[in-house]
Amino acid sequence: MRWVAPIAAVAAVISVVTGVSLAIRSPARQASPGMPPYYVIVQDGNPVITVVVRDSVTGSVLTRVRVPFRLPGGAEWISGAADGRTFVMNNGNDLFRLRLAADGRSVRISRLPITLTNVVDDVELSPDGTTIAIGSQTCARTGNQCRSTIRLASLATGATRAWKTGAPAQLGMSISWDGNAHVLFSWAPTHPAPSNPSGYRLLDVAGRGGSLLSARTLHLPPLPVLTGSSMAESAFITPDGRAVIASTLAAVGPGQAPAVDMKIVEWSLRSGRLLRVLLKGRERPTLPPASDMSWVFSLGPTGVHALIQCPYPKFVFGRWDNGRFTPLPGMSNAEGPNTAAW
Repeated sequence: MRWVAPIAAVAAVISVVTGVSLAIRSPARQASPGMPPYYVIVQDGNPVITVVVRDSVTGSVLTRVRVPFRLPGGAEWISGAADGRTFVMNNGNDLFRLRLAADGRSVRISRLPITLTNVVDDVELSPDGTTIAIGSQTCARTGNQCRSTIRLASLATGATRAWKTGAPAQLGMSISWDGNAHVLFSWAPTHPAPSNPSGYRLLDVAGRGGSLLSARTLHLPPLPVLTGSSMAESAFITPDGRAVIASTLAAVGPGQAPAVDMKIVEWSLRSGRLLRVLLKGRERPTLPPASDMSWVFSLGPTGVHALIQCPYPKFVFGRWDNGRFTPLPGMSNAEGPNTAAW
């Protein structure tokens, strides 16, 4: 999943953390069962992007690869398949498949027959590593008319299928797969209604394409609203299909610049009930814009193994393994807009 900056709703906000609650432990020296062996960080850069492979247990660097940056693409992102060794990333406009060696100490990179013609919100690789889902929203230069699209592309042939709508709404800045046949995305209509609510939807992508509004609405909490605009969140359905791991936020207190509670939570997929809070923090805004938000970057193929970030009190990045958080190196605000996956 790509790095995401705060959207216009908090474009005039920087964060001074006033309180964070987390159970942090020193890096474990043994892998948690089902944990992916490596995590990969894409470090933003121009004229080159640096791809860093790290050991998930120790955080140590195993190898680095440089890729030329190409305009006019948007922020770089990376997404991994369930095998823990296959990844897809972009360098602006071009897409690449990364194949890690069994020991993680070398990477084979190949260009894919897919071009990103517009700046996209997010791209996610299917668990079987055969297909990418591309979420994008293009708007007219004048007025508010926008078209939201989730496009699927075959890594082998480049053939695509698309689900689209011109309905006025904000398509989420994060999409994710549920198995190999469904894509999860957030949807914030300009004018929510019982027939078109704000929240999460699950799109069946087994067909040839169609309307994005055909996606099924899930019984999860509505998207948060901050200073008048809905905020995008990051969310993944757990491998057992019972829960959702998501980042969320909420304004606390009155005024145009309230404090912001940021959490990474686990919800029941069936009922939307809050099961537990993985991490939480509170930011009290001042000026100018903030660059750190709570975010779920990636979820492992079994159990609950998540790569997440949250301010603590300046910034924390690490892994959540079935009830325990372990900080990991490689991500910081000082290093600029980076992204990670496993």
